[in-house]
Amino acid sequence: MRFLIVSMLVFAACKSGDKGKASPTKDEATHGADQPERVTSHELAHRLKAAGVVWAPTPGDHFHVPDRDLDETVFVVSDMVVQVLELPSRQRYFAFNGTTEWALDSIEQEEVVWLPREDQLRTLLGESFVQLGGVPGGFVVTVSQDGHEERHVDITAEAAYARALLSILD
Repeated sequence: MRFLIVSMLVFAACKSGDKGKASPTKDEATHGADQPERVTSHELAHRLKAAGVVWAPTPGDHFHVPDRDLDETVFVVSDMVVQVLELPSRQRYFAFNGTTEWALDSIEQEEVVWLPREDQLRTLLGESFVQLGGVPGGFVVTVSQDGHEERHVDITAEAAYARALLSILD
């Protein structure tokens, strides 16, 4: 059995009385507070998992836990959790935690769904990847398969990469 030790994204809270934690918005959880880090959609990630995409978790990887009332929560694999806490005096400090003290301390890898980033999807395409291009309103990923090229278009680059990978895995 393989288990993941996970950390939930936690952001500094700006109002008192919230015990120093604020839940991230869906956009913050997916893209980070300051640095955009886009991942594929939950729907495409489920399709990739069902198609047999293998994931070797590393720090910084994103995933979600389906069927546990956590569907919209994005988690990040981490070696250590650093939380920003605020004292009643409004002074902030960093708390370094080995694991998040939470009801879900560990979970089997098979129970979570990896949300790959653009670079990870491109790597999975391997030599079949030809190019990424822009089209009005989105992106197109071109792959070469069985001697001919296929174009996969979607609103985000991650989704276009995921659709290209799904076509190769079919």
